[in-house]
Amino acid sequence: MNKYILILFAMSLIVSCSQVTSTTSNGFGPRDFAITMGSQSSVDVVIAMDKLWKEGDFDGMREHISDSARFVWEDGRVHSREEFINSLKSDSLMYSWTFDWAFSVKDDNAEETNEWVNAGFNVIASTKSGDTLDRGHYNEWYRINKDGKISFWYNTKANR
Repeated sequence: MNKYILILFAMSLIVSCSQVTSTTSNGFGPRDFAITMGSQSSVDVVIAMDKLWKEGDFDGMREHISDSARFVWEDGRVHSREEFINSLKSDSLMYSWTFDWAFSVKDDNAEETNEWVNAGFNVIASTKSGDTLDRGHYNEWYRINKDGKISFWYNTKANR
């Protein structure tokens, strides 16, 4: 008899667990499609970019950026891929930062293959002699295209 009770209990547990539903979307976007979580592979592109940026391997960053990418800085500067890379190479300041988060989202339109990655950084800018010039929190958005490359980037800054 105990064996039958155990079997019934296990079956009812399986049935009740299979009926649990999760929310697959939330929020809204500019089109009439639900917003859903994106993929880890899009986040991985941003992680790889951050690693190369931190190492100063600006030429290596090209492999993660589409040829026609646009970069919009918090101060309004707009760069192509090459202008972006050249601006990083020619910057005379030193930077240190923490990479605090990243997640990806997309809209639930089967025809839309881009995903957006949101990433947050706390940054300290200093002179080569070590004098701190600026502290800021940067919130960045990266559009990752179907080829797994950054096709658009922009950031906003909150002074700290």
